[in-house]
Amino acid sequence: AALRHVEEVTDPKTGRAGYTDRGGGSARPSELRDRFPKEKTRAMTAEACVIRAVMGQDPRWTAAFGRSIEQCLGHLPDWNPESGSIDMYYWLMGTRACAHAGSASWRKWAKALMEAVWKHQFWKGSGSRTGSWDPIGPWGPDGGRVYATALMTTCLVIADGDGIPLRVLPPKHSRYRKLISTLRSFARHPDIQLREAAEVSLRACGLRAR
Repeated sequence: AALRHVEEVTDPKTGRAGYTDRGGGSARPSELRDRFPKEKTRAMTAEACVIRAVMGQDPRWTAAFGRSIEQCLGHLPDWNPESGSIDMYYWLMGTRACAHAGSASWRKWAKALMEAVWKHQFWKGSGSRTGSWDPIGPWGPDGGRVYATALMTTCLVIADGDGIPLRVLPPKHSRYRKLISTLRSFARHPDIQLREAAEVSLRACGLRAR
């Protein structure tokens, strides 16, 4: 059923997937459609790629899958609030998708991801924001700082469906250790929703909350 839905919402000529309509693009909160245009993202396309990979397809042999990966590579992560290009959910799905797309695609995506994400994390001296990211993007107002930090950390330290680490940051890197420390602190937060968000991200990284 999942793969059938993906085929129904994917334009076979372009590889672009929609939220409900074929090739229609991603959803947006009505009040943020102008600030974060759906043309700037390929979130549903990346999500479709992840589903195809989980269902056993390979972008080298499935034409629509390959075109969808090309769509993602044509819309690389770019931290530019003025252009409306920030979409952290898309970056997470794109990271998972490109992890299945072969080394060349992965390197291209990972390089852009690092350039977009690293510079905008708050580090020492930032008070309560230390280790986090501002919740910029179409879903930032709903998810908040923990949502943004959980997604960005999961992007930087992610495992594919076979449990093989695909780390943009090496485990001994100081920033890697700080990222995990930040998530673990969120996992002890009194708010159960914040704890659960952090725990999900840690599990995606193959780690425990404690």
